[in-house]
Amino acid sequence: MNFSDFIDLDTTSNSLILKQYNNNISSVIKIDNKEIEEIKIKKDSIAFFTISKKLNNPIKPEFTILVYTINNHIIELLYEYEDKKVLEELEEFVKSILL
Repeated sequence: MNFSDFIDLDTTSNSLILKQYNNNISSVIKIDNKEIEEIKIKKDSIAFFTISKKLNNPIKPEFTILVYTINNHIIELLYEYEDKKVLEELEEFVKSILL
């Protein structure tokens, strides 16, 4: 699976491009509780992030990443998919890019 449909790197500006995508794996992006289609943020503006997992949910496994920025914004990334293994791979991919 190509995870760049969800998150991509812009190496010229050292930024992340976070994209909402709903084909097979459902993803939702919210900034300060407002849903958006796409956001580009500088990696330098990320203060820290947290991950909440509900991978054993029998209906739809999911995980959420909350990205806290130095400008006091909270970016919520929610991913859902029925295949737990693919979701775990996506989680590792997103974490590796956020670090």
